[in-house]
Amino acid sequence: MGQANGGVNGSGTHPGGECTGAAPHEPVVAVCGDGCLLMSLAELRTAVQERCDNLKIVVFNNGGLGSTRDFEHRMGVSDDVISDFGGHVDCAGIARSMGMRSHTVRGREDLAMLSERLGRNGLMLFDCHLDPAEPMSPGVPYTQPLEGLLGERLKRYA
Repeated sequence: MGQANGGVNGSGTHPGGECTGAAPHEPVVAVCGDGCLLMSLAELRTAVQERCDNLKIVVFNNGGLGSTRDFEHRMGVSDDVISDFGGHVDCAGIARSMGMRSHTVRGREDLAMLSERLGRNGLMLFDCHLDPAEPMSPGVPYTQPLEGLLGERLKRYA
């Protein structure tokens, strides 16, 4: 379970928790960003409390609200933006503080560990550090007029 760019901020973890109850004997992987995780911290505690042992949470941690930060940069906002956390948030530490096993993936050298532990039983969070300078969202021309993006479809609703 996960959301791609364009989803609702903060909604990446709770569908995973719902799926663990619906299919308790099937592995479930929820994927979200660090900003999404911070907007839904109660979901971590609920997953521990409800013993969602078939759930793995993979956090793409780029030290900010990646797609929002990309939008701000495309709009010409300076590097000092509110969507930048100023470094990687310790998502693994947050998970541990709530009673969840967690692991930090800092680079390619940790991918074998990630692969092996994804196959283990038990609730776990994987805090995958990404380069904050790497754009997260596709190259959508946010400043292009809406008519240019939607064309004739927009006229139907006018």
